[in-house]
Amino acid sequence: MNERKPAKQAKEHRREAGSGGGGESGMRADNWRETLRDCVVLEVLCKAVLADLRELTDRPLNLSYRVPLEELSRWAERRHHELRRRLREQGCFLLNSKRFDHCYRVELLYGGYQQEALFSVELVKAECQQQMRIWLTEAQADNR
Repeated sequence: MNERKPAKQAKEHRREAGSGGGGESGMRADNWRETLRDCVVLEVLCKAVLADLRELTDRPLNLSYRVPLEELSRWAERRHHELRRRLREQGCFLLNSKRFDHCYRVELLYGGYQQEALFSVELVKAECQQQMRIWLTEAQADNR
């Protein structure tokens, strides 16, 4: 599996650390892996907020949390699309993503090779919490 072939000839998967380095020739040192990780986190955050919204609409509550959750979802979705665009500009194209028990697997095309990146579910959840804090801080600053 050390021999690398273009994705058009053979779909060879290469495991990538979620945010690890590794200097591969041809890879630009422009933090595409970090952008990929942030993109995955925002995609998961968007999906989680929408799932929570569906869950909350089925329950009687004293207050409505729909508006702030919808705003958070829109914020995360805008940032997610911005990061996907940035990845495309860097020559990285996301093909597929799937959650497993302990990791998220993202298939991507970069440098003509199909690759796979794995992200820990627990780390992605923690990053989602951090992104929510960033959104809250920005929302508070906008209201001043």
